[in-house]
Amino acid sequence: MSQTTSIIEVGTALKKMIQESTNSFRYEGQSPKVTESDAPTIVGTDYIIVGDILNGSYEFSAHKSGRKPRDESFIQQIEIIATRPGAESTTAKVAAVEIQSLIESSIANDPNLGLTERPTLRASVVNFSMNSTQEANTHGWRVVMTLGILIESRLV
Repeated sequence: MSQTTSIIEVGTALKKMIQESTNSFRYEGQSPKVTESDAPTIVGTDYIIVGDILNGSYEFSAHKSGRKPRDESFIQQIEIIATRPGAESTTAKVAAVEIQSLIESSIANDPNLGLTERPTLRASVVNFSMNSTQEANTHGWRVVMTLGILIESRLV
């Protein structure tokens, strides 16, 4: 096994898992768009942004020369954006929480994100925040829920 976890590999696996787990959620006939770009501008479309890594760390489990086992961890940020034109804030909040629940359940059911060749990799939702703003031009609401996904791996 590699001495480093591929951050790109984990990001790609997480994006795929999110896409598959939220495909059943529908708003006006569309499932959420999963992307890596900045905040979208299309009102009435739900987005899930697989964002940047907030921070990471290594911890060596042995003090010796040469190759050492170590534990790696980092937090991957996910943003769920739900907009509901002409609706109350609760409607957009419920949509964001429903999408978050699908993502969290999917990660809980497969904490190694489908990366079977990395049996020591584990993912879990460790924090979240939510804020809402009224959209003046649509008389509706935009809710942004941010999730922190902790990725932990034992590297040997």
